[in-house]
Amino acid sequence: MNKLEIYNMALDFCGQEPLTQLNTKSADKTPTERTLDTWYGSALRKASREFSWPFLEVSLELESDLGSGHGYKHSYELPYGALIL
Repeated sequence: MNKLEIYNMALDFCGQEPLTQLNTKSADKTPTERTLDTWYGSALRKASREFSWPFLEVSLELESDLGSGHGYKHSYELPYGALIL
């Protein structure tokens, strides 16, 4: 499921017309899109905390230690596509 599908589910729940596409430029976004963008991150975090979603959890062996940084003894690069909550 992608962001457009999630937005359209929310709009359907509220009795609103679905979006046909998401505008990437802020100036082109409708008020509805701006509102959905505002709440998307919060809703995603809330849903991910309320249930153990297997597709959100991935175990990886970390690459080499990058050394001390940001006040920690060890540091590593985040894997591509990591979701920060």
